[in-house]
Amino acid sequence: MKKILKITLVFLMFANYSIAQSTEKFIRIIGNSSYEFKADTYRVYFNISEIVPNSYNKEEYKSLESNIIETMDFLKKSGIKESQIFKNYKNKNTIGYNSIKSEFYYMDISNKETLSKINSFKNTGFKVEMTKFLYLNIDPNIEINLSKEAINDADRKAKSIAKEVGKKVGKILNIEDKSASCCDNFGEIDQDNVTKKYTLSITFEFLD
Repeated sequence: MKKILKITLVFLMFANYSIAQSTEKFIRIIGNSSYEFKADTYRVYFNISEIVPNSYNKEEYKSLESNIIETMDFLKKSGIKESQIFKNYKNKNTIGYNSIKSEFYYMDISNKETLSKINSFKNTGFKVEMTKFLYLNIDPNIEINLSKEAINDADRKAKSIAKEVGKKVGKILNIEDKSASCCDNFGEIDQDNVTKKYTLSITFEFLD
């Protein structure tokens, strides 16, 4: 009789445990946050060429070397240091289809006033090819702040849903980061501002 009683008790304990497991509730919520980044550096690609004689435009010949000296002198007077100017080796010194000698460069500058000066430089042998935007001084704590905001967003959503169905939100059971390394380095892009979203998938206890 005792043996039968023990078996019955074990069975009931196992049954209760199984029911508890099967009725465990949770809710999974997506938490979002976002941040607008602004470019801090302008990368200007430009070329310097020799000037060929042109009677229509009344232009005389000027060598590539002379134009390089003139351009570099202008850039120096505009507040650009030599350390900010780089040879663009993707476009090596070339002679184009019209036999005009050219050299290709890029420079990194950090303010719009200097950029305006460069774009206003009047020299037939100087041409800005394109301007790209860089984000070099990104706050190293930005991902931490975005993740906190995403957790708060998920918590707010979970509580709102729980209230509607007469439940309560318990502890966080799991967090899955959907946006790891979202804000490291954007490289060169065509926009002077970019908005990045940060997403976390968070599982909460859902309590009666």
